[in-house]
Amino acid sequence: MPKVVSWLESKGFLLYQKTTRNSYLESKDGPARPSSNMDRFERCFSIFKLPEDAKEGTKQTETLTEETPEDTGRLTTPSLVRDEGSESTKRANLKPWRAVRVDLVVSPISQFAFALLGWTGSKLFERELRRWAGHEKAMSLSSHALYDNTQSKYLRASSEEEIFAHLGLEYIPPSERNA
Repeated sequence: MPKVVSWLESKGFLLYQKTTRNSYLESKDGPARPSSNMDRFERCFSIFKLPEDAKEGTKQTETLTEETPEDTGRLTTPSLVRDEGSESTKRANLKPWRAVRVDLVVSPISQFAFALLGWTGSKLFERELRRWAGHEKAMSLSSHALYDNTQSKYLRASSEEEIFAHLGLEYIPPSERNA
């Protein structure tokens, strides 16, 4: 994570970042029980600075141009050129970028499917899935593992589909997890 964050900062993509180190412990039986509800992966909560024209479905009248050393005799950075007399004149005081929240998460491969399931979908979907696991199947589901309380063992899964199968549920793709 430090290398990724450093690279993103050097490219000017990060406005803000808070990185936490991993604190998971895993034995051959599965991950150790967490002391809180928050997962223990290495993660970076960040705010990216993205060009405004990267937004899908928007029409931009601004263009980036770069002067070359031959044009000016010196090296310059890209500048914003606005079409005077258009809608962009009204937006002249607005910044040419937008802030976007991005969470970067690193998980061990053995927990990847659980992390992916735990980090995709609405809060309500995640809560209901965990409730279903506990009340209907006597299992404990987290972003790290699925534990079967009746068999007293962790159930391995290498994909989200396998997790849904362990829970006796039809697979729901990430695009449909906004409950």
